[in-house]
Amino acid sequence: MGDTRVPRLRIDAHHDGPRDAAGHAPWTALHRHIDPLPTGAPLAIVTHGMNHAPGWAAHDPHDGILSYCANPNRHWKSRSLVRCLHMGDGQVLSGHAITFGWDGRGTVWTAMRRASYAGAALARLACAIRRRRPDLRITVVAHSMGARVVIEAMLRAPLPVCDRALLLTPADSRARAGRALRAPGGAACTVVATQTPENWLCNLGMVAAMAGAADLSRGPDHLRWMDFYPDRSGLPVWPHRTCHWSCFLRRGVWPLYRAWVSGAAGASLFAPVAAPRLHSAADTPTVTASTA
Repeated sequence: MGDTRVPRLRIDAHHDGPRDAAGHAPWTALHRHIDPLPTGAPLAIVTHGMNHAPGWAAHDPHDGILSYCANPNRHWKSRSLVRCLHMGDGQVLSGHAITFGWDGRGTVWTAMRRASYAGAALARLACAIRRRRPDLRITVVAHSMGARVVIEAMLRAPLPVCDRALLLTPADSRARAGRALRAPGGAACTVVATQTPENWLCNLGMVAAMAGAADLSRGPDHLRWMDFYPDRSGLPVWPHRTCHWSCFLRRGVWPLYRAWVSGAAGASLFAPVAAPRLHSAADTPTVTASTA
């Protein structure tokens, strides 16, 4: 399996900005982490959704969804997204990972509020990376409400937050996502958003929480946003039981995600064959298997 030492940096969001694992300003640790990377290397920033909170025992994302155990907590729905990216398991990408934690506990409304300061912290972190290493190819990977953190960062940052964003069943409003792609923090970003039919209940919950605003079960009509529907892709992806986590539990999705994050495949792997007509529920796009 090769070297399993962890090439990652843990950073958490606090109300006053990002902090390292010891609760200190993260800049020295950040420079030590990214300075040795080769020119143009990929750097993955991975974050989580609701019900996770750093330092809260069974809810700590760094011991679960952001850990380096392949199946943390030995639960059927528990996976390490960082490990699935092949960071530190003997199949390392040429870059490193940053695991970004924030307090997603409480009700959906509480988590939405906390995602605001987490997004501000992520914006500061991304700008620091851009200023120090503008050559790095930054990809943000986020599940569920973590997408709101990423979108908030794009809305706040004066510099591009990332080059690519992989949003797994994102939870936010379509209007905010559209504004983020037009903001300086999102102007350079291409988004792939995985949409699964198993996530319908959470999508309904987000619509209710946002007082009827359009959710991200379909993304904004923008050339740099691509919705990926695994069931309609023609790609080797298998269905999964109805749950909020099927976007990363489905057999066959991670080779596709890794190919895109590493740069081995272009966004056309997920791109719609034709843009959907506006306001047509029957016009959900399919994807092509082309990797050109």
